[in-house]
Amino acid sequence: MTNIDKTVLILEDSPAIANLLAHYLEETYKFKCKLFDTFQEAKDYFADHNHIRPVAAVVDLHLPDCTPEEAVKLTVAENIPTIVFTGNVSNSVRDLILQHGITDYVLKSTPNGIAHIGKMIKRLEANKEVDVLVVDDAPSMRKMIRTLLESQCFRVFETNSGKEAIEIVTSTPKIRIVVVDYFVQDMTGADLVLNLRNRYPIEKLGIIGMSAYGSHHMSADMIKYGADDFIIKPFLPEEFICRVNSMATHLEEFYFLQKLNVEKNNILGMIAHDVRGPLGAIDGACQLLLGKDYDKEKQHYFLNKIRTIIKDQLMLLSDLLDTTAIEEGRLSIDLNLNNLIELAKSRVEYFQIVASGKQIHIQLQVIDDIPSFLFDRNRLKQVVDNLISNAIKYSPPNQPLLFP
Repeated sequence: MTNIDKTVLILEDSPAIANLLAHYLEETYKFKCKLFDTFQEAKDYFADHNHIRPVAAVVDLHLPDCTPEEAVKLTVAENIPTIVFTGNVSNSVRDLILQHGITDYVLKSTPNGIAHIGKMIKRLEANKEVDVLVVDDAPSMRKMIRTLLESQCFRVFETNSGKEAIEIVTSTPKIRIVVVDYFVQDMTGADLVLNLRNRYPIEKLGIIGMSAYGSHHMSADMIKYGADDFIIKPFLPEEFICRVNSMATHLEEFYFLQKLNVEKNNILGMIAHDVRGPLGAIDGACQLLLGKDYDKEKQHYFLNKIRTIIKDQLMLLSDLLDTTAIEEGRLSIDLNLNNLIELAKSRVEYFQIVASGKQIHIQLQVIDDIPSFLFDRNRLKQVVDNLISNAIKYSPPNQPLLFP
């Protein structure tokens, strides 16, 4: 199995629990779920090696036709990230789960157990794009931490050298988390943390310090030098996994907020550009009204133009206030049958008020045989407005402006 898709395998002999879990994963996260209520049924499924590799498996330890150890080994042997979903976990069962490289376990008795499984699987998907560096002078500790991290689908690098750690982080852009022991070669862990933090801000690189020796001043040194977290060895595997996954989530949220801010600024820039021209038209119409004593018909004409411009800008502002559109980086499109010539004529008339301030006369060159077609009038109007307003802005005074 080499190709990964959005399938989640569920090995559970309770139809109620299996269907509830499958429904939640399918509706909330759009996963495809395949259910098995016996060990043999799942084993037969794996006998076909042509199927696509699932993204994860959720396994009940107490299937009717196998031992807990057999249930655990089945999906792990296929290199599928495996979450145990069980009614209770004794110390012996917990040891069994952890020694086989299970991703994690969830108790069925917890109120949000099913929701937690969904979040875990999404985290596993995201972790495949995150590299982690482990820096420790003890080979056995590096091996143990590597195993834990790989069970969470991280790609892992390791070294015992502070200098080499800096080189690895510098040359590997996907490294987002560094786990640093206080005692490493070349320098102290605190010095390594300080060096890394001087190069990478907290939104770019998460750092977890750790140590098995000394007093609490080691954790203080690491934190003060720039580590985000500190853990004392020996630690529980569950605690370490929780700390690293939480940090990965925080970094992901940082990235999302930065991306959202860029998209917001792009939309704001677009709207600011779209508003500038129409405001100029309003100003031009007001100057004409104030500068001459027009009859009521002409006054009414200019006031209607001002009112039309204001309505257009209110529509733009509604786009700005559509936070969902901004978060998703999109604006709505409303396709209707419209006439491009009629739109062009109305926009030329609209901007003639602005152009008259520079003694510019806009001439529209029309092709009469363009039929009506489907387009979003408001969006295309924004495009035409930008073209005409830029043309007026950059044209010399007292010159005709041809608009084809």
